[in-house]
Amino acid sequence: MANLAFSSETFEELLGFTGLTAERDRLTSGLSQPGIRLTSAQLQAETHLLRTLFAQPLCKANPALRALLAQWLSELVLPLETASDTTPAWLSELCMAMARKENFLQGVSRLQELAGRSPAHISRSFRRHLHQTPSAFVNTQKLAYACELLASENLPIIEVALESGFSDAGYFNRLFKNRYQCTPRTFRAQCRNTLP
Repeated sequence: MANLAFSSETFEELLGFTGLTAERDRLTSGLSQPGIRLTSAQLQAETHLLRTLFAQPLCKANPALRALLAQWLSELVLPLETASDTTPAWLSELCMAMARKENFLQGVSRLQELAGRSPAHISRSFRRHLHQTPSAFVNTQKLAYACELLASENLPIIEVALESGFSDAGYFNRLFKNRYQCTPRTFRAQCRNTLP
């Protein structure tokens, strides 16, 4: 088990940065301790990434560290949103699998492949238990990854869209603005000045 601690100010900034301020009470209530399960290989990769980030001068590593903390916070909230007494285990496992880059970049076809169920059954299950479509779920994962890239890389916006699995920059911009209430360019400028 590994614990990660950071200041309450950073936590509040992360909530604002990720748009998860409504989740504050569930994350801090103390009724349950949210956590992320990692395989041994994933833990080694995350540890290596953190060591690399902390070895860099703070001003250089800060955007990448922000993006990593935002990703972890999003992953903590995802199980809270998907967990319920009636959510089938296969759906919770599918959501966790689709949170991995190698899966969400492949889109809904990969989701259907991993689920091993008919598209109609998957769609019904997503609507019933997660209150969204499978494509909306996948797009949320892609947009979260785009946020990481915007915060940590200097790629042109079109490259961020392509790297995040969107082939149409206009569609990417529309989805991004609907989700985060700003353009990717504005988001990049804001996130670099959000966290200490």
